[in-house]
Amino acid sequence: MAAELSVEVPRSIDAPSVVRHAVNARCCDELPAQQLTDLLIVVSELTTNAVRYGVGEIRLRVSVAAGHVYGEVIDEGRGFVSDVRDHGIEDVVGKRGLLIVGGLTERWGIHTDSSHVWFELLPSEADGTDDPQLRREQRPPELD
Repeated sequence: MAAELSVEVPRSIDAPSVVRHAVNARCCDELPAQQLTDLLIVVSELTTNAVRYGVGEIRLRVSVAAGHVYGEVIDEGRGFVSDVRDHGIEDVVGKRGLLIVGGLTERWGIHTDSSHVWFELLPSEADGTDDPQLRREQRPPELD
């Protein structure tokens, strides 16, 4: 089964929580626990960056099909690709957020001349929690 999610994100300190709740509600039955946890961390990090450093409206899009996750966090900023290219991830934005994203995703990138960040998570190995109710009970409360 495929899951699609598109959420307008408030430009506020509550934004990471809003996206975690939306992703959890839509994707918890579609993904193994560890992959869902990784997805929640990635969308939280990218949303935090959009709120702190972006401009205009923010939108989160996530698509899940056969365990493959494709997502985007989009704002109306003019971009930071040259900062990443010229200085490296370590010197850009919040110093660690994009490193975390890079460590949890298979691939990620930034569309040229924008702050439109995309990412991919591939299907994970079975983690022994095939029962969606069990996965809900095992999730750390800070991710809800």
